[in-house]
Amino acid sequence: MGCMRISVVAVLCALVMNGVSCADLSSTYYHTTCPQLYSIVYGVINHAYITDPRIAANLIRLHFHDCFVQGCDGSVLLNNTDSIESEQDAAPNINSLRGLDVVNNIKTAVEDSCPETVSCADILAIAAEVASVLGGGPSWSVLLGRRDSLTANRTLAETNLPAPHFTLYQLKQSFAAQGLNTTDLVSLSGAHTFGQAHCNNFIDRLYNFNYTGSADPTLNSTYLKALSEICPVDATEDNLADLDLITPNQFDNKYYSNLQYQNGLLQSDQELFSTSDADTTDLVNSFSSDQSVFFENFVVSMIKMGSISVLTEDEGEIRLQCNLVNEDSSGLVGVASKAPKQKLAAYEHIMRIQRKVLWGWGADGRKIAWVKWKTLCKSKREGEAWMIESVDRENLVGGIISERTAKMGFMRVVLMAVLCSFALHAGFSVTNAQLSPTFYRTTCPNLFNIVFQVIFQASTTDPRIGASLLRLHFHDCFVQGCDGSVLLNNTDSIESEQDAAPNINSLRGLDVVNNIKTAVENSCPGRVSCADILAIAAEVGSVLGGGPGWPVLLGRRDSLTANRTLANQNLPAPFFNLTQLKAAFAVQGLNTTDLVALSGGHTFGRAHCSTFNNRLYNFNNTGNPDPTLNTTYLATLRLICPQNATGNNLTNLDLTTPDQFDNKYYSNLQHLNGLLQSDQELFSTPAADTIPIVNSFSSDQNAFFANFVASMIKMGNIGVLTGTDGQIRTQCNFVNGNSFGLASMASKDPKQNMVSQS
Repeated sequence: MGCMRISVVAVLCALVMNGVSCADLSSTYYHTTCPQLYSIVYGVINHAYITDPRIAANLIRLHFHDCFVQGCDGSVLLNNTDSIESEQDAAPNINSLRGLDVVNNIKTAVEDSCPETVSCADILAIAAEVASVLGGGPSWSVLLGRRDSLTANRTLAETNLPAPHFTLYQLKQSFAAQGLNTTDLVSLSGAHTFGQAHCNNFIDRLYNFNYTGSADPTLNSTYLKALSEICPVDATEDNLADLDLITPNQFDNKYYSNLQYQNGLLQSDQELFSTSDADTTDLVNSFSSDQSVFFENFVVSMIKMGSISVLTEDEGEIRLQCNLVNEDSSGLVGVASKAPKQKLAAYEHIMRIQRKVLWGWGADGRKIAWVKWKTLCKSKREGEAWMIESVDRENLVGGIISERTAKMGFMRVVLMAVLCSFALHAGFSVTNAQLSPTFYRTTCPNLFNIVFQVIFQASTTDPRIGASLLRLHFHDCFVQGCDGSVLLNNTDSIESEQDAAPNINSLRGLDVVNNIKTAVENSCPGRVSCADILAIAAEVGSVLGGGPGWPVLLGRRDSLTANRTLANQNLPAPFFNLTQLKAAFAVQGLNTTDLVALSGGHTFGRAHCSTFNNRLYNFNNTGNPDPTLNTTYLATLRLICPQNATGNNLTNLDLTTPDQFDNKYYSNLQHLNGLLQSDQELFSTPAADTIPIVNSFSSDQNAFFANFVASMIKMGNIGVLTGTDGQIRTQCNFVNGNSFGLASMASKDPKQNMVSQS
């Protein structure tokens, strides 16, 4: 069954070639409009999962029962109204759908953060993936961009949803009606690897199979006895049994082993293995013997199912409450409250066409974005063509071309949702074409979720960790490139960069990186570099702080050396003036916009008094404070940092929203409330070209986020090692030759208790 090992990239190509309706869906659909979406969904589900491990299976089932009835459109969530008959009251659903309250909680949290942006159908799709991951199953890049239906169809729910007593022939017919094949049937049935079922779904197998008055002959006799105790002949439908008797709360391949031993709970399960001469038997055997094959095929089938008859663009709506269409939800409160509309018509149209933006590499090695003029101008609504032309004159749409994209030799068409306005800011040099956001898609498909979970757990007790991890990535990339050298400890042959003046006693998050590496090695041994872990961790740190997300380019390898001397030379100091800052960034190939954008990383985190004490008492050896420091802020800082203090006290880098990633950092600079000299220099240096950029980012958070993302991707490409250069470290703080015989933890962190900037 080796041919079943299919990469997700190949899957997406296959889906398109086979006519699956996913052309308008993209895994990055909300990257600019709701960058923290995944973390919001994950957080709500994880909270529910702690007390209710069944919720994971319930959420996958909700997505399945949604997609099989008029497509993946959130119709299963709709309540009864005067005009709608809820699918929840259809026979396959009544009294058995769980997780609706969790979906409502997710929607409320999403609306609070990104009003009127994310569909309930997409929430179901993301929730299914998160549920798989929480159960120990595979992860995948969820294609997004669905819109919500205006109707439900109870009759279709009665007709389309497979019943637990279906034969194999009936199951195949049911799946074929949705464009799903036999492999999809066997793969998706594997979701019964966790969860529970009511006795009424299988009691006929115990006592009166096919009206014979006897038990189902394909049911293991020992299992039959155990089930009869759970479900006596006169049992109520409220009794429950585990769908998987071996690992009932874990997403694995034991479901298929159960079938081989005639321990499938539902008739529809056991039919896959026990039907004579069935083509499903070989698939069951394959999935039972190789969990990775099951996981790969499950991902393929979930993506395929998630694309069934989706509504996109102007179809349907974005519901404000998942259980009611918008015309029925006005005036209601408490569940995903309605937010006022604030979007301009032009902006709305840009959002509709954003999925048709074509990203690629130009011949000069620069990242460019195009959108076909006809895509912008052809419209169902009179006046929209003029509106977009007007937007273009205001420099909000970049790179408009004709039908010549196929001739670009380096073009890569990516299913990627990006605001057209981002195209204006997206030109950046790419130092290595071997980096890709899908580098680990097949070798470590759950990588992002592993990293996210470890950091999310750390952030619950340490809100500073996001800033600390962002700083680690910065301090790594500025010293011999983004190669994980900052993580290396002192050895006989290595002088650690951690002891360089800009780092000593100030680097935090090393223990979190170690925990990530341990978790990643357990799941994908010898695959993922520490340099890539730092890059992903920086993006997660931004998202958890409320900042932007971005597709992290991956494929870096780890250095065999560190360079303390270079760390002392290259890392910008907190007392640098603007000329020195520009020089430090220029050495790395970064320009003035990158300088201002990346400095915005100081929108959260902390700094030691020693990094700015001279501004309070003896600026430039004058014996006076820095004249560009607000006098009220000066008085506050002097209370925190007395003149004769040790310098170890900490204060917030952003006095307005200290733990939130936003644009208040730039507003602080405008009011002379920048903490570090290197911050305030961006605004207070007379006639500096950085001042308009600060003003722009202060007035428009979207502009800051877009430029920050572009600059982070650009910085993350500095001096990377790829191919056979460097190595994949087993422990992040030692090159592999020095890591043998050490404890099981991925990397020892002797500095984890130190206090720090950020």
